[in-house]
Amino acid sequence: MNTEPASTSADQQAMRFGLFANFENPGGGFCAEALRESVLTVQHAERLGFAEAWITEHHFNPFSVSAAIFPLLSYLAAATTTIRLGSAAVLLPMRDILQVAEDAATVDALSGGRLLLGVARGGPFPLQFQHFGVDQATSRERLLEGALLLEKLLTEENVDFDGRYYRYQQVSIYPRPRQSRIPIWLAALSPESIALAATR
Repeated sequence: MNTEPASTSADQQAMRFGLFANFENPGGGFCAEALRESVLTVQHAERLGFAEAWITEHHFNPFSVSAAIFPLLSYLAAATTTIRLGSAAVLLPMRDILQVAEDAATVDALSGGRLLLGVARGGPFPLQFQHFGVDQATSRERLLEGALLLEKLLTEENVDFDGRYYRYQQVSIYPRPRQSRIPIWLAALSPESIALAATR
């Protein structure tokens, strides 16, 4: 039996840790203190050497007060220096994809290229679909088409796109992202979405 330690190579990376930040407001009522405490938690995670902090997007929820995910990420970009900042996740079916692309590119530029862009369908929360006026039955199609458009907007200029839900000609967003390709992550539960994430 071989008892020699496994060899390591220079291209192997050390284990990394991330923080999942819900921006929770367990006391209810005024949310400023909950927001401040969550920011302090992300800053503390950075000091401890955490590689990433992922910020949730929840709407119409008094416990998780992170509805405005891009303002939160922008604030964290100014309040930190090294930790990567992720959206977990932007609910694309309820969003204007052009605005998401502009917001994401702006946060990436402000943070020095630290943005990780998670996108999602919206989960089992009927109120979100109801209040945003989105048909839950079409949300998966909107997510997948929106994600393709978002990727093009963040990596190309003068984008032409002719989809079922989104149609644009010669559109470019500014500022351009700092990263040549912002990592896009897909939050997925269905086998179809998992397969799509794996193939891409």
